[in-house]
Amino acid sequence: MLRSILTHDPQARILLEKPACQGHEIGELTGLLGEHPNARIVITDQYQHARALDVAAGLLDTYEPGTPISHIGVTFTKDRSADIAGGRFVDRSYGVLGYEWLHMLAVLRRLLPAKAFDTYLAAHPRQATLRAIYDPRLFVSALTEHSTLRTGEHLLHLELHSSITSPAVVLGGAPERTTGWRRDIRPADDRHRYLTVHAGRIRVTVHLDPVTAAGGWQLERNHHRVTVERDDDVLHDQVIEDSPLRTAIELAAGTLISPRVLPPPDLGPLRRITALAEHLRAQKPGQETTPSSDGAVPVPLRGGLASTG
Repeated sequence: MLRSILTHDPQARILLEKPACQGHEIGELTGLLGEHPNARIVITDQYQHARALDVAAGLLDTYEPGTPISHIGVTFTKDRSADIAGGRFVDRSYGVLGYEWLHMLAVLRRLLPAKAFDTYLAAHPRQATLRAIYDPRLFVSALTEHSTLRTGEHLLHLELHSSITSPAVVLGGAPERTTGWRRDIRPADDRHRYLTVHAGRIRVTVHLDPVTAAGGWQLERNHHRVTVERDDDVLHDQVIEDSPLRTAIELAAGTLISPRVLPPPDLGPLRRITALAEHLRAQKPGQETTPSSDGAVPVPLRGGLASTG
């Protein structure tokens, strides 16, 4: 499709959704862009603009100034079962990696030093511990990755998890102050997107839209929750109104009509999910197991479900 557009208009200005292409097409994509230097291509990356992540970074500096981050956990899940049954949102090339994983990498980029993030992207998947659920319809329907990075003299543990067949669960305690919170705004959420960051004795948690907390409390769309806890004490609990998608599209539109030189798209995250998908596809399952009620087939890799590098 991109080639067709550029053949029609070599100076086209195009906004691409993620993932920009299949893994085997990355070379063709970069070649195509090189052949059309006057075209302008922007790939959307909404979580690069989430204000809740700025707030979280500020809270880390406030409560643990100068303390290195020791752990980052990012979880993005969405139950796509009904869509998949109807033939929609079926990605057999990347599996679960083609849905939310690039969003998770965008979040990780906001929290890691640039050098550490680049090192992580370039690392071979065998350096991580991967726990995958294989699915005959979807290649891999759930994946958890554990990695360890060295930042200066400190070690930082990363845990990324995503699933496209698991229902969302209620996360986080009920708000002490219910201003801005309501019950039964909408049916139970079918997804959740949250992250936790540990530094010193504190844990900063960001629940990104949509947010449902214990007790049935919900926030309106485009509202996010940021909390800070030390041991069992809640030190900070804040609701932030923000639309990262709106910001991303407005900035992309401005970039597309700007006369400034546009650097080529950053395909590092795309190469990362391609490497992960190829690594998972290369694994030889040890045995077949009985499908679960949703059709997924957990397939043991070396050492059980975990593939350890």
